[in-house]
Amino acid sequence: MATDTTWLCWQLADSGFPSGGFAHSLGIEAAWSAGLLPSAPDLLAAARTLLHQQAFAALPLVHLTHRQP
Repeated sequence: MATDTTWLCWQLADSGFPSGGFAHSLGIEAAWSAGLLPSAPDLLAAARTLLHQQAFAALPLVHLTHRQP
């Protein structure tokens, strides 16, 4: 029978388990690994686009929180 520690080790060793920075890369790491971002400029453009989108996604929440904390 596997122990809790054994299961934890298997989860962390699994490349499909979303943990750490990979869970928060929002697909950029997966796109890089899949070859969808073949060069450093493509990676930089994707990262900039992602950060821009995240900023605008959070902006309404920040605005409302500022207006009514």
